Amino acid sequence: KDDAKVHYVSPPFKGVSVFCTEYPDQFLVSGRDFGKQDYSFPEVLLYLNEIVKKVPNFDSASVVYNKFKNALSYNVDHAFIPGFNLLEANRDKFYEYSTSEDRAATMKDLSEFYLATAFWTGLYQNRASEMAARMVSMDNASKNGESISQALGLQYNRARQAMITSELIEITSGAAAIENSD
Repeated sequence: KDDAKVHYVSPPFKGVSVFCTEYPDQFLVSGRDFGKQDYSFPEVLLYLNEIVKKVPNFDSASVVYNKFKNALSYNVDHAFIPGFNLLEANRDKFYEYSTSEDRAATMKDLSEFYLATAFWTGLYQNRASEMAARMVSMDNASKNGESISQALGLQYNRARQAMITSELIEITSGAAAIENSD
């Protein structure tokens, strides 16, 4: 759509300042204190409540995150979330489902809840990917540290052996010189 507005939202991860600087008018919110402790779903709901207040009737949203693949890698993935406007435009496809409330309110609630669950899932997928990367990095650092320690130990032992050998040569040379001078 030509008149579409794009808004960016981000929890406080590294690299967010680049987006805030590059797209200041489009960047809605960056959670400064969000996620300082372990994430909780109520915290995610409060965070997304700020977003929904600023863009109450969004057409769609996309949650982009690192999806854990294995301990060595992850994939960048995204979840498409249809917004209230998109659901309302296609409301006839949802008539087979019965609701006890106003259908528009139900669609709005479903859209917001889907956004919250996708965001929460993305946060935990990011955390799993980050922890796996840290684990691999620390394992590699430990292996490198061990190999450096072994190399330094070998170098120290060679230097110590060279000193012992030179001292023995000096002692035997001195003893031989004393013996020859008598």
